[in-house]
Parts: sequence; C-alpha cells; structure tokens
Amino acid sequence: MNIYQLIANSIKPHWVDLPETPVMEICAFTGEKTLCISRKKVLSSAFTEQPVLACPESQFVSVETFQALKYPKERKSSWLVNEKEFKLLYRLDVRQYVLNGVESAIWAGWATTSYKKHGALRTPINTGEKAVWAFNDILVDCSDNQKVNHTYNKLANYLKAGLSRNTLETLDCPVFVLKKLGIKIWLDFHDWAKSKYKSNLYKFLCYLLPSQEELKAEGWKNPMKK
Repeated sequence: MNIYQLIANSIKPHWVDLPETPVMEICAFTGEKTLCISRKKVLSSAFTEQPVLACPESQFVSVETFQALKYPKERKSSWLVNEKEFKLLYRLDVRQYVLNGVESAIWAGWATTSYKKHGALRTPINTGEKAVWAFNDILVDCSDNQKVNHTYNKLANYLKAGLSRNTLETLDCPVFVLKKLGIKIWLDFHDWAKSKYKSNLYKFLCYLLPSQEELKAEGWKNPMKK
C-alpha cells in the first residue's frame, strides 16, 4: 500500500466525482499500473515538485492519488492517517503521538507550519516499530521512543528554566539572558545541545515544545520576568 491509497481508503465517504472515465495506465506518482485519469486533472502547469514523482514521464495519476490530493484537509492541516481514519491534528496532538507512539499497524503522520503544501507528497508509511514523521520538508525518525522522550524532556526543562525557544533552536543566547539566569544553565545546555541542534529530530521537538500559554496554565512562572 502507498500513501495515496492509505489516504484514499480512509476518506472514501468524501470522494469526489471523477472528471473522466478511468483507464489502465502508469501512475506518475507511484509508478504502478492501475486505474488512472489524466494527470492534468490534478496537477497544474505550475507543479514544480517533479522529484516526488516515481514516473514523471507518465501523463496519468491513479484514482486513489487523485482522491487523496483533492481532499482539502490533506494540504491545509497536520494529520494522522491509518486504514480507518484521516484525523486532523493540532500541535498538541502531534506532540502526544510523537511522545506516546501511534497504535496502528500501518499509519502516516504529517506536521506542517505552512498549511500550503501537499503532505501526501512527503509523508512515508510506517509499519511495525517504524515511526517516521514528515515535518514540512524534512523527515524525522521518532522510532526510538526513549531517545525522543529524553530529548524532548531536556528541551522542555531548559525552556522552563528561562531559555527561549529561539535560543534552544539556534544556540544563540542574548547577554541579558545570561546575566539574568546565570552562566551555569547556559553552559549546561550548550554542552548538551551543540552536537544535536542541527538534527531533524531536535528541530522537530523544538517545534513541539509547549507554548508559554500552556506553561502558564500549568502554573509556570517565567524566570525572565519579575
């Protein structure tokens, strides 16, 4: 099963009418011979993501691919899809699935900050112990749940200690923050993060950190404010 079939099967009640009678051809997206319609019915002349196509010379797309890419929520939200449902996600939902795992035999997860790109073009299918999320234009391997939770908890603790999300992401700390929090917190963080902050997992987990509103709801007080 490919990602387009997985999405199409999960949204079958929302299928739209086909613009033409399908024929047996090679799907440009999957490279598989199946029932297809004309590629121009789903791709405009402005389509520039040729590297995602398994068979770019084909002028056809499968019926499942057409349905998946025509489903509005596939492009305009973060989501989780399995064989039974297509579920829209907020950042908090993504965080919970990343930290706690997904209990599905086959699934795919897409997290986006732009809400403009087709997640289906970037998102791999997971089976078994595999847990790879697509996050904007990168793939993030979250299969090692112990490592994921350890890294997230360390980042969350440094965030609560007063280091901003931007500092966590860039390792660039303003002088006034160093003076306020003390050099020890910064040195401990920098020593731990310097070999990790460019990794896809680190970037993804920084995105998933709680907002200040969430922290305040938990009773957190910002140490940078009097």
